[in-house]
Amino acid sequence: DPSQYLPVKPSSIEHSNCGHATTRFVIHTKECANVILYDEVVYCIADSNYTTIFLSNGSKLLVSKTLKEFESILHLSQFCRIHASYLVNLNYIKRILKNDRFTVELLNKVNLNVSRSRRDELMQKMETL
Repeated sequence: DPSQYLPVKPSSIEHSNCGHATTRFVIHTKECANVILYDEVVYCIADSNYTTIFLSNGSKLLVSKTLKEFESILHLSQFCRIHASYLVNLNYIKRILKNDRFTVELLNKVNLNVSRSRRDELMQKMETL
């Protein structure tokens, strides 16, 4: 439902760190500047040149940036690109289902497929959390 999204203009993301370790980033919209903590991001889904960010409070933001751009913004070890379409916060993974298609089950009951080429990276990152 598009009414649940907050539209975001391109080139509207900046990091906010004030000389400390970066813990958040800012997404500017026409109406306001949304300060998003890295820990609030559960996962992101790519949709062509847009990305939908799903937050821990259940809200989501539609941003006119690619998932690759978010992969560089959310560069911390707690995030992993598990598929061409998915970037996930490892702290929200409840379990990894090793069925015929690897799947991660998130704490919010969402299941996301893991591509074959990214399984090893996911497992290595999970071991180092």
